[in-house]
Amino acid sequence: MRCPLQNYLSFVSSVINACMGNGKRNPAPLPEAPASVNVRLTIGGREVQWTFRDTDEARLADRLLALLARFPQAAPPSALAPSQELGWCKGR
Repeated sequence: MRCPLQNYLSFVSSVINACMGNGKRNPAPLPEAPASVNVRLTIGGREVQWTFRDTDEARLADRLLALLARFPQAAPPSALAPSQELGWCKGR
């Protein structure tokens, strides 16, 4: 089973190949999307930046929420190292 990142990269590759296969050396740039968002995730131990573009902000928000639910954030590490915990330096 392919991971989501492999599916995404395969999709991007097919889009690039389709653009380059039209006989032009420099395809016309795509227009700016009216709605876009970038999010950084950790997938399989690697930090990934995922970019969404859409013509509708509500649909874009739904897609972003679905992605965030699919890859939940790991619990953040403790803010204090064990040696910095309150009361570690008793007697001074």
